[in-house]
Amino acid sequence: MKVAFVTTRPDKASFKFRVVQYLPYIEQKDLEYDILILPRDLWSRRRFFSQLGTYDVIFWQKRLLGRFDLWALRRNSRYLIYDFDDSVMYNDAKDGNFDSHRLTRRFRKMF
Repeated sequence: MKVAFVTTRPDKASFKFRVVQYLPYIEQKDLEYDILILPRDLWSRRRFFSQLGTYDVIFWQKRLLGRFDLWALRRNSRYLIYDFDDSVMYNDAKDGNFDSHRLTRRFRKMF
């Protein structure tokens, strides 16, 4: 089985806590894995999403996606695990906006 762990920054504490500490156990089970960094620009993302079809499981951490990216992710994923450890639908709360309709809608579409 081949697993892709997708992140925006592998040095983030949440990635280290939720993924990196378990990699030795994954290796013990003879599972293959890659840590992939989500590209920032549109054309690189197109190539990125198309390569996800080679993995059996996509472990997606925390990042909410726009319509096209979400469509491409779902189209190229056999099994998708969406891991979120924060209230990603409320990330605008630091600006006092606890009811972000845009983030709530994107969060719902991820599921």
